[in-house]
Amino acid sequence: MRRIKSRMIEHVTRRMTGSMISFTAVFIICMSLLVCTLPFGEVCAASPASLSGQYAALDADQTAVIKVKNASSRVKWSVSNRKLVTVVKTGGRKNQKITIKAGKKKGFCTVKAKDGKKTLKCRIRCTGRQLSLSSSTTELTGKIKGGYVTGRKSGSTFANSAADFSFSLLRSTAAFDHSASENILISPDSVMTALVMAENGAKGRTRSEIKNTVGKGISAADFNAYLSGMNQRLSASKGVEYNVANSIWIRKGRIRMKNSFLKKNKTYHNARIFKAPFSKTTVKDINKWVSVYTEKKKKKIVESLSPDDRVVLINAIAFEGKWADQFSDPQKEIFTRDNGSTQKARMLHQTKQMEYMTVDGGKGFVKYYEGSKIAFAGLLPPEGMDVNTYMSGITGREFIAAWKSKGYRRLDIKIPEFKYDYAASMVAPLKSMGIRTAFSGSADFSGMFVPTTSTRGLCIDEILHKTHIELDKNGTKAAAVTAIMMKASSAMPQDDPVTEVHLDRPFVYALVDCKTGIPLFLGVLKHL
Repeated sequence: MRRIKSRMIEHVTRRMTGSMISFTAVFIICMSLLVCTLPFGEVCAASPASLSGQYAALDADQTAVIKVKNASSRVKWSVSNRKLVTVVKTGGRKNQKITIKAGKKKGFCTVKAKDGKKTLKCRIRCTGRQLSLSSSTTELTGKIKGGYVTGRKSGSTFANSAADFSFSLLRSTAAFDHSASENILISPDSVMTALVMAENGAKGRTRSEIKNTVGKGISAADFNAYLSGMNQRLSASKGVEYNVANSIWIRKGRIRMKNSFLKKNKTYHNARIFKAPFSKTTVKDINKWVSVYTEKKKKKIVESLSPDDRVVLINAIAFEGKWADQFSDPQKEIFTRDNGSTQKARMLHQTKQMEYMTVDGGKGFVKYYEGSKIAFAGLLPPEGMDVNTYMSGITGREFIAAWKSKGYRRLDIKIPEFKYDYAASMVAPLKSMGIRTAFSGSADFSGMFVPTTSTRGLCIDEILHKTHIELDKNGTKAAAVTAIMMKASSAMPQDDPVTEVHLDRPFVYALVDCKTGIPLFLGVLKHL
């Protein structure tokens, strides 16, 4: 009997061991199919299903190495458009690597790797952007080894947190804007990205304040992945241009940065890293970078650099989209301000089935740009309520809920053509929202740099934010730059009733990520 039991146990053990071996083999095979892309570095491609929606963005003359992991046979490479991308070389075990170089033209192309019967694809976006800096500025990006994290898909937690931050920042910016009658425009995406880059080098209370204000408690790793994923997806969109760029500027000889901090920002946010003397020439180089990455819509962010400045973190966003359904020629009409005064306006008009939404008593419409990845949302305050009062009552969660519940109806809409620039310091607004320690002598950015006799500590000295927008009958152009200056401490049916939404008085508007409802740009138009 004991022998029988012993044999049974041995038999079961063998079966379990075999199952574990099979499971391990399946797990290894599945892991070998994971995909990641590495702009400005190594790009790993695998199964088309995993690669779907992923891409590498390359500026003019920049290179990338694409690699097939665990190739089963000799890999055969091909490029769909050699005018956009040229092959520098192929090689490695089983020819699993290819080095490509982007040309000076803009466009998309596909790099294919044929491994046996499998064809693996990586979509390359060539920006055509060219950056020529002075000889005193040295680029360190290539020396920082960093992977490229495939961005995580945005969930409701991230969407609500990002939207709450967006409207809180708009209210706080308006509260500290001394010219209450002026138009406002911010890019929450730009400010969030710059702050998260700084958070990657923060510790202790400094980090927790940024995390609780920007991400509402979402971990830094998760927020990096969510934000990176959203920006990757939008940058890859066809029909519109949504260019996101990040850079880190380090003062030569005065500070020693931690490789872990630089690697994290290169990995998540594709940040380019520069070392410079922080002279007048550096100011020109920084502003040249800003001009290139905002498509010349913003040509300057920094006026000067002080002797105490050590690090500058910059995010730049440039958007350009044509209406999916264009307006006809504008008509001369009247725009009425909150104080009752009027001014002439070039008013765009349309009557058709459109998406309608209501937010906090106000009514609005949604109008899509080509590709339907980004949309314009215009919100008109309730009759008799001024736009400042209306804006102060909107929360991000209310906006997301309204975005999700919007529906079609026959609308008669009007919106004026407009164009303006906006600039503000984000220090006071962010302090009022809960980020305080980062601006004080108690700031802890020890995850960013190695303390020296010349720099024992760092704090944020200033956060500069500049935006631009142009809206006309053809579409919209917008740009934003955020610079964190860090110093040494001691930045349908035709017979339906028609609903009128005439934006002929001050209103709130947003450029919205259609998938999540997150405002990418958020503004208030008070006058033309």
